[in-house]
Amino acid sequence: MATLSIDILFFIFWSFCFYKINKKCPIAVYLVKDVVCFFPPMEEDKEIITTAIKNKDKKGKKEKEEEKQFPLRTYNPDFDLTKHIKEFLLEYDFVILMTLISSCTFVSSQLFKMFAKEEVQSTFLYYSIIILLCMIVYYLIRQNMYPFEFSDENKILLVFAFKTFVLSYMITGYFSEYFDFRLEKGIKDLQKRTDQILKVTGNRYIYSYDSFYIGLSVLSSLISLTMVHLAIKFSYNFFYLNRTSQNDQENEDPEIAKKVSVYKAMMGVNFFTPIFAIFLFIPALSKSFVVPEIMTERSFDLVRMIILLVIIILKCTMFYYELQFNFNESYFYVQSLLKNKSEKLFRYITLKMKLKFINTWITCFQYAAMVIVPLLLVILYMYKYFENMRAPEKITYDFSEYINTLPKSEFVENELPSEGSLTDGGFISALFKNVLRFGFIPPSLESSIYSYFIFSFYLSWSIVSTIGLLYYRKFKTV
Repeated sequence: MATLSIDILFFIFWSFCFYKINKKCPIAVYLVKDVVCFFPPMEEDKEIITTAIKNKDKKGKKEKEEEKQFPLRTYNPDFDLTKHIKEFLLEYDFVILMTLISSCTFVSSQLFKMFAKEEVQSTFLYYSIIILLCMIVYYLIRQNMYPFEFSDENKILLVFAFKTFVLSYMITGYFSEYFDFRLEKGIKDLQKRTDQILKVTGNRYIYSYDSFYIGLSVLSSLISLTMVHLAIKFSYNFFYLNRTSQNDQENEDPEIAKKVSVYKAMMGVNFFTPIFAIFLFIPALSKSFVVPEIMTERSFDLVRMIILLVIIILKCTMFYYELQFNFNESYFYVQSLLKNKSEKLFRYITLKMKLKFINTWITCFQYAAMVIVPLLLVILYMYKYFENMRAPEKITYDFSEYINTLPKSEFVENELPSEGSLTDGGFISALFKNVLRFGFIPPSLESSIYSYFIFSFYLSWSIVSTIGLLYYRKFKTV
């Protein structure tokens, strides 16, 4: 109970710290304050929004627009739009704060457990991170697939999700020996624990490996749905940057050319680092070179997670530039309007700019989630990594008290008690006590699942971004 309160105290402490910081300057807004330059309303927008809030019940009233004005301001914010943006900004702000609080709590609690004399166990932070991860994946799927129609974009998402399912099942079911996930060992440990529990009742349940592989494949396909759109946008950004810099190389300013070259180098590094992350889980390309000659297998797991954290940090360096490129598309639309002045094109650009405004914070959330999702998976893996270091190798469930309550024969001496029942209240009570004390799912299985999700995330990102880049190079012109 004391160890649980320690994690809660760390969580409360960091929550209070970030609450004070966020009260002075909202962290979620500060991360993109220089990028989302058109989100803070101009003076005329403030008047429109104020009027819209005051007259929200008067549906028939419309604001008069100035005539013969260049259509940079192509729409007027109303009350519903303002409310929508405000509500989503709260969700985005909540996710950013919870990620920062959870990360700091994890680091603090692990440092405390390293210097604690007694064994320290807690699950509060672990399950709070899992809940946060599920919330983010749910938000991303809802945003990427809304409205839930069989549209062209949703067809692309479903195709890549099906691709991920098939590829995941092939890797886990037929080629797992070439990868370093240790799923089979985790399932065997789960089977041993299940046998210990069911031995008291005289029953046995044998787990199907295919069921685990299908479940992992389904979850991997759901995770892949969260990053297809952004991986394609990343490919277009990479393609556009290289193609335009080649076209404008002669007349370009030297200082601008230097910044573009640095940006191109950062894009190239972030394009190839997911491939390097995939190699970390293939022993023939990474582990076999250093284990056991240079380091142990456990040390290699820690080094691998540190490298993955470095890859996540490199992705953070692109957050500003990717957002800026995405929002700059509005200016590209205006440029195209000046080249081809037509009423149909004007209506299309008006709609696109309005969608850009509405989806401003949704876009910020999606780009932030591409850093947060792998970060939370790495934290969960490291949580189980340190737990494996401190936990005993073999767990023995104690059902002796329950066995002593089972009836024995009065006529036969030294007879073993009869077998228990799965529906017996005493057995269920003893089962809960053991599960609360030792847990049921072995840490080896959980860590192998998280390592596979990390591998699947970067594998899906690499495949989608590569396909997108090849498509743009062949069919797209700047």
